[in-house]
Amino acid sequence: MSNELCKRDDSQVATSRAKYRTPKYSVSNNEDAYEVEVYVPGVTKDQVSVTLEKDTLTVVASRSSVKPENWKLVSGEYSSTDYELKLNINVDVNEDKISAKTEDGVVTISLPVAEAAKARTITVN
Repeated sequence: MSNELCKRDDSQVATSRAKYRTPKYSVSNNEDAYEVEVYVPGVTKDQVSVTLEKDTLTVVASRSSVKPENWKLVSGEYSSTDYELKLNINVDVNEDKISAKTEDGVVTISLPVAEAAKARTITVN
């Protein structure tokens, strides 16, 4: 079993591309946990959904564009398409201690490594 997180690649991604865009993300780790940062500008805490089903971590973030009355867009810097990211988790994690927070358009997910999956030093007699 590999000790890494990887982007999920399946046929459902192709059908969901019209509805969602894949956000940029980064993964870092230490011996106790993996930390996934997902960059979703324009999204608030209430617009983010994080789920873990079997070995797939899914982050969905919905963007809402609030426009003043009688306002017409002349030029836009980014699309109003929602975000979706699916990552395969190839590491045993402690599901009861997973946490997520959002701040300034970044969703940070902490995935604590299960005790059974941590590296151990074995004393040789």
